[in-house]
This record gives sequence, C-alpha cells and structure tokens, in this order.
Amino acid sequence: MLGGLAVMVVGRHLAQSGQLAPTLVPLAMLSSFGPVTDIAKVAKQIAEPLTASRRVFAVHDEPVLPHDGPVRQLPAAVWSVPSVTFESVTFSYGVGETPARQDVTFSIDAGQTVALDAG
Repeated sequence: MLGGLAVMVVGRHLAQSGQLAPTLVPLAMLSSFGPVTDIAKVAKQIAEPLTASRRVFAVHDEPVLPHDGPVRQLPAAVWSVPSVTFESVTFSYGVGETPARQDVTFSIDAGQTVALDAG
C-alpha cells in the first residue's frame, strides 16, 4: 500500500511540474506493481510444494508400530503338510451368473504361492 501511495505522490508531483503527462500516472502505477505481483505469485508457487513436502516427510518419519508378535521358525515337518485344501469349489462373479470355476479341488502347501489361470 505504501508503494502505491509513493507512486501516486511522485506521479502527481511529476504531472504538476509538467515532467509527466497526467494520463501516464495510472500506467506508471500498473507498470511498477506488475513485477511485485509476479514476485508474490512465484513466492506462493514455491511455498506450496515446500508445505506439501513437509507433510509428506512428517508422515514418512512417523514410527511404524508392529501389530503382530515375533516370527518363529516352524519345524521342517510342518512345511510338508498341506496348509489349505479346497475340495469341489465352484466360483462365480455374481448370483445367477455362469460359474468361472466349477468343482475345483487343490491343496496349497504352507509358504507356497498359487495363481489360478483364467482359462
């Protein structure tokens, strides 16, 4: 605000003394505040990512609390026994739709990863 007042006072003085046309005073005000406005926009553009990065780092630095107990090693005999067995399973994506899988039987051993194909 003080900058605008200063430009108006100096512009009025220059216009009264004949050194500046009175119609150029508003133009001088606009041209003097354009760069100031641009600097304020750039400062805002810089501040937004900085604030966002502070939030990201705050979440990242939070300690992760364990929700389960310690991991224990099972004896080898346990790994040789199937952990899960599916017998005569039928699966469809909705009630009344054609089954995607029908009468499927299989076993999954402990520690094994299994994927069923779409065919």
